[in-house]
Amino acid sequence: MKKRPIIVLFVPFLIGIFLADQFSFIVSISVFGFTLLMLCVIFLVYRQNHGLSFAIIVVLMFIIGWMRMQFSNENFQSQSIHEVLGQPIKSQLIGEIISIPETRLNGFRAVISVVYLNNENKQIPVTGKLLFHWQEENGSTHRGDIISVAGTLTAADGQRNPGEFDYRDYLKRKGIAGLFYAGRSDSIFIVKKGASNDLSAILFAKPRETIEAIFDQYLTSERYSGLLKGLILGLRGEIQPDVRESFADTGVVHILAVSGLHVGFVLIFLLFLVRLFKCTGSLKIIVLVIGLVYYAGLTGFKPPVVRAVLMAVLFLFATVIQRRADIYNILAVAALVILTINPNYLFEIGFQLSFTAVFGIAFFYERLSPILITERIKESKGLLRMVRWTLEVIIVSLSAQIGTLPLTMIYFEKIPLLSIPANLLVIPLVQGIVILGFILVGLGLIWGFLANYIGIFISSLLWLLTKIIAWLAAFPFAIVETMKYSPTIIFCAFVLLLLTAYLAIRRQIGWLVICGLLLANGLLWSQKLENSSLTITHLDIGQGDAALVELPGKFAFLIDVGPWSPNYDAGVRTVVPYLRRKGISKLDAIFLSHPHTDHMGGVVSLLKEIPVKEVFAVDPGSKKLYPDYRPVCDSLQIPITYLTAGDTLNRFWPLKLAILAPFSFMLEDKKFGTNNHSMVIRMEYGESKFLFCGDVEQEAEKIIMEMDLFLKADVLKVSHHGSKTSSTIGFLNRVKPSSAVISVGKWNRFKHPSQAVMARYDSLGIRYERTDLNGAVIYELARNGIRRIR
Repeated sequence: MKKRPIIVLFVPFLIGIFLADQFSFIVSISVFGFTLLMLCVIFLVYRQNHGLSFAIIVVLMFIIGWMRMQFSNENFQSQSIHEVLGQPIKSQLIGEIISIPETRLNGFRAVISVVYLNNENKQIPVTGKLLFHWQEENGSTHRGDIISVAGTLTAADGQRNPGEFDYRDYLKRKGIAGLFYAGRSDSIFIVKKGASNDLSAILFAKPRETIEAIFDQYLTSERYSGLLKGLILGLRGEIQPDVRESFADTGVVHILAVSGLHVGFVLIFLLFLVRLFKCTGSLKIIVLVIGLVYYAGLTGFKPPVVRAVLMAVLFLFATVIQRRADIYNILAVAALVILTINPNYLFEIGFQLSFTAVFGIAFFYERLSPILITERIKESKGLLRMVRWTLEVIIVSLSAQIGTLPLTMIYFEKIPLLSIPANLLVIPLVQGIVILGFILVGLGLIWGFLANYIGIFISSLLWLLTKIIAWLAAFPFAIVETMKYSPTIIFCAFVLLLLTAYLAIRRQIGWLVICGLLLANGLLWSQKLENSSLTITHLDIGQGDAALVELPGKFAFLIDVGPWSPNYDAGVRTVVPYLRRKGISKLDAIFLSHPHTDHMGGVVSLLKEIPVKEVFAVDPGSKKLYPDYRPVCDSLQIPITYLTAGDTLNRFWPLKLAILAPFSFMLEDKKFGTNNHSMVIRMEYGESKFLFCGDVEQEAEKIIMEMDLFLKADVLKVSHHGSKTSSTIGFLNRVKPSSAVISVGKWNRFKHPSQAVMARYDSLGIRYERTDLNGAVIYELARNGIRRIR
């Protein structure tokens, strides 16, 4: 406690924040106040009792952390805008732009504080924050402007499929209740211009706009100006998606998020300036502190930058008072300050990665450095000094990667293997680019001729940077996809792994063997204890179908693969990432119910990413397929088998599959359209039965009804997304399902499912789940019954 007192304060504070967020248990302010008062009284009376004093301090900090998180949650819930959020509605609002507008690839966005909302010509006073998106054609807006704008008001999506990014929770952490979109045809009227001479605008907003304009003017393309804005200002909205992906795959995505590395570059630049102008003593420290704090303001006081600046300032302060700075205490101070300002930062990926990376460097560097950097190398000059620098960069990169490894596995489900060589190549290059970027800003203000040449040179360096990263990302072993493990298992395994390494260094063989056995047993039993039932997951992939069937330890196959459009490929965006999160590295089969793009659109991208043994489909005849999966199957030597009514498959035993449609004559008769050519699959697992109906309509249902009792199923995958052309009374009376699932896109333009069809299901007492409302729908089939688990 005496050596690192801030950690003693920080840990219970952090636990209080975490538990207050996880549990909805609300404590009144009066109870908090009375408890704090009693604890303070006890502390003052018994402060000589060190054990009791320590316990009281821990409890006090826990309560303060709980209170801070509870107040934050209550402030968010008090926003009255929640009462009208839900389905998208056309509306007009009046509000104030409270954040600096950010340029994106597809327009602009900013946070707006709503004052009035007009619905059905009725003006309603409301409170709350929305993330406002608009197009350039709507006009220029600035922070502080009060605007009136027409557009679409909606709630953000939650976690649509297990393990996916939860956008609604992400916005909640920022205090934002919903979204507001202004299309190209919607007008923005500035009711009142914001104050252009307030302190924040003068110090940060206007200089940032000037810097952005200089980058846009002097760099050779928008691609490079957007990248430089990300490297220096932390504005990532204009960075191209392919650049982000390649940086992530090579383990240097931290370069794009302004953090400690960039603050270090700024500090180097500031040290150059203070030496140039011969600043010494206290003046030098003051210049460095002011420069660092100002840079944090330019980047919007993002948590990683605030953390790095706080730590740098504390280190500088320690040198002034001639005290040895403890890295762990300083790290705890920075976290305590940031979480006191906003406790929701604890749940942001950037905050977590920033602090775990620094902790990893602090903890592992001092342990790895003596092993790799010998005394001879430390005292070396000339060429060996370069060897020492290389080794130090390797150790720092490795230490940061080890520290962030659990979070990387949890959030990104992959481990970049080339991060160390990538950092060796990239960090010196980025350092030069950042420093030249600052020089460009100065020259852009006073000497445009020379700034033009500097801009060309920076653009060349940025071209080289992106080429190096793309080249590394193209290596087949650049990343390793991680298997499916829960966050708890990952953290326990990580702790045991560190403990094992520590004991190995200390040569405590007995404890080393015990830890190794615990680690091996944990990983083994985590697999053995997995659910042994069959599961069927109806993914939320928009307006289309995609269902994953899993038999534990044996088979996994898909029934349909979702839609494709120029803006959305269900295979790339949803199905492949979900399979990887589940640890499914290959598929035994894909069933394509019929050749419509909302059911088979994602198949080509999936076949290229995931090995598939066989494709089962309905013979399309001369119909032109889009996308045409057959050439891909041919090139990958994946057999295609066309199925018709009467076919059965027992290769997935004990799961039995029977094809009930289409009949051969239906494929040849023109009155049966493509929807009525759908493959209808009856799935039987013990006493449990599931019926997949593709998009069959009433013409095909009438034919299938002749099978009578063989149609009976416990769960029905509703045909054609609940369209009024399907789910006839006669068909439902034959199937007699107790439950049904409707795969349908949220707010789709077809207005599926039909209200008349839903009323039909209600009248027959059939429970149904919809992917547009529920997200993914998951059923678990045991040999003696079915239950829905999501």
